[in-house]
Amino acid sequence: MPRKAFCLSLVFFALILPLKVIAEQKESKESLPKAYVPLPLFDFGTVEEGKVVKHDFVISNKGESDLIIYRVVPSCGCTTTFSTNKTIAPKKSEKIKVAYKTLGFSGSQKKIIRVFTNDPSKKEINLILTGKVIPEVSVSPEAVIFPEVIKAEGLSKYKKKIVIKTSSKAKITGVFNYSRYLNLTDLTKSLKKDAKKERVLEVSFKEDVPLGELRDRIIVRLAGGVRRSVNIPVVASVRGAIRITPTRLSFGVLVGKDIKTKTVKIENLSPSPLHILKIESSSKAVTTNYQEVKKGKLYKIKVTVNPSKVKTLLRATVKIFTDGDEKEIPILVYGIVPSGLTG
Repeated sequence: MPRKAFCLSLVFFALILPLKVIAEQKESKESLPKAYVPLPLFDFGTVEEGKVVKHDFVISNKGESDLIIYRVVPSCGCTTTFSTNKTIAPKKSEKIKVAYKTLGFSGSQKKIIRVFTNDPSKKEINLILTGKVIPEVSVSPEAVIFPEVIKAEGLSKYKKKIVIKTSSKAKITGVFNYSRYLNLTDLTKSLKKDAKKERVLEVSFKEDVPLGELRDRIIVRLAGGVRRSVNIPVVASVRGAIRITPTRLSFGVLVGKDIKTKTVKIENLSPSPLHILKIESSSKAVTTNYQEVKKGKLYKIKVTVNPSKVKTLLRATVKIFTDGDEKEIPILVYGIVPSGLTG
């Protein structure tokens, strides 16, 4: 009889204990906080640059214990956030106030605000602002780039137009070029445009522009809006009588141990012959050799990259030394080894 009672007790505990554990787990789960955001995305539509977009995101606690907001992290400095209460009681809600400053932005925008909580199922919540910002001033192109200017071919062929337009209340009060080597021609009047709202400019070079890399800018003065000025960069690589194709080499993603090779062509456009004296590389992973295709006039430079000698990022310069007016010609070489594939 005692033995039978003992067996019955074992059966009882075997049945009851699991049910008790399940009940306790269920009770524990039900007592947790539960974060809920009914509308995590806000589309502010289309606004003009300079406007501050404001919105309140609502976060509720549908759980049975306090929901704690540890941190609220915007994706950029243009967005600020504020919440009065870091702890949200069960069945209560809190507002996270967001302000996005649109100055300096244009086109389609997406700003993410990350909210970190003590909800085990939603430790991180993304709040999203989307919309379109109309720039107060549009510049096309945003930067004037001349990849290669060959003086021997004549500078008159190297010209580029810039179109500047304003929206809203902003007006163009002047366009200034302080460069010693750039010509800036205003075509606005000849095209019968309103100079306060639109300018059409033409950029060209002065005859004494020096060989080498040119970095300059054009300044547009504004009034009546949120901006006071706009800078338009002007970038040019000026050469005498040597054309280089291409001026930079990208080897992309370097995977494996296979040697990669690319060719650079150097053409001499002057009547005097050009001779390559030597070639140097700033990286052990990059080697070169050259072939004279047409004496004094045309060369082919083979640039080779050994991926096994690149750790993560390849940024090298190949320097070609000549006896011409351009004593040193740089060629930039790029490449990258993905993380985890380095030897």
